[in-house]
Amino acid sequence: MQVTEVPFLTRGELAARWGMSPRTLENWATQGKGPVGRRFGLRVMYRLCDVMEYERRVFGGAA
Repeated sequence: MQVTEVPFLTRGELAARWGMSPRTLENWATQGKGPVGRRFGLRVMYRLCDVMEYERRVFGGAA
């Protein structure tokens, strides 16, 4: 069986990518906005493919 590695971004990495505060992403999550985040222990991670799909839908392309 082959395991495929899926790239993830931390909340801080995604915030830097979009030029916003990690706190904004945290607020969005409580409001059901933004890409789906997955919790790993205390850390929230975003699959890169989910981020890119969100960018395509909302921003009309990569940010």
